[in-house]
Amino acid sequence: MDQTDGKEFPKRVRIDITATLAELFVDPNLPGQPPLLVKDLQEHQQICPTCKGLWLVRRDTPYGLEGQSGFPYFNEYIGPCTDCYFGVQTLCAHCGKLKHPSHWQCPCPAACAERREIDFNTEQERRAKCRRIALKDYTGTMVFEPGREQYIDATDYLDPELTYFACTEAESYLSPDPESIIDRMNDQAWEAFGEEGYEPTVTQEGRGVLEDFLTDWTTRFVDAPVCYYPNPDLIVVVPASIPVVESASAP
Repeated sequence: MDQTDGKEFPKRVRIDITATLAELFVDPNLPGQPPLLVKDLQEHQQICPTCKGLWLVRRDTPYGLEGQSGFPYFNEYIGPCTDCYFGVQTLCAHCGKLKHPSHWQCPCPAACAERREIDFNTEQERRAKCRRIALKDYTGTMVFEPGREQYIDATDYLDPELTYFACTEAESYLSPDPESIIDRMNDQAWEAFGEEGYEPTVTQEGRGVLEDFLTDWTTRFVDAPVCYYPNPDLIVVVPASIPVVESASAP
C-alpha cells in the first residue's frame, strides 16, 4: 500500500497494454515479428472501427472506499467490444447500414421484405410435408386458421383456399393442488406457534384421499373451460365447393 500523509491508499499499478498484448499474442513460429490477427472478411463485412478488429476495448469499474465520497479509484480492464462480433461488423446488403450485433437484422424495408419471403417459403415447404386429413374425417370441433390466427368452429364455413390446422382439446386443470393445501397447513402452524410450533404430519394415504376428494369436487362443481391449441403438423383439407347448376327449363 502506498503511504500518503499517514493514510493508506490502494496501490496503483500501471500495465503496458501494447507490450502485454504483444507478449500474449506473439506467434512462436514467427519470432521477432509483430503479432498479427488474420481475418477473412466476407461480402458486406468490415473491420470494426471501435476495437480495430481486436474485439477488445478499454473499460473501467471505478470504486471508492468506506468513508470517502465518490469513486476516485480505477479498476480498468480489457473487455469485449459491443459494436461488433469478434472484431467484425456486418453491413446490410440492401441499404449498407450496420447490422447491430445484438440482433443481426436490419429494419430497412428491403431487408424486411426479404425475411418475409424467406419465412413464407420456409413455411410453405414445411406445410407441404405435413400430414393431412379430410374435413369429413376430422373429429375435432375446432380448427385454427394461421393467417388470421383465429380458432374457427369446424362446422362453420371454411374457405377451401385457406390452410387450417387441426386443434387438440385440453381441458383446463383447475383442481386445487393437495400439496399446496398441506403446505398452507404447515404455514398456519408456524404462524400460530412460531419456531417451536407443531408441524402437522399427513400420511401418504391421507394425501391420496385428499387428492381424490379434490378431483371429485372439481368434476362435480367446477365448470372448467375447454382450451384448444393448434397441431401445426396436421392440416384439415377442405373440399372445393361444388357450384350448384340449375336445370335448364323445358322448351
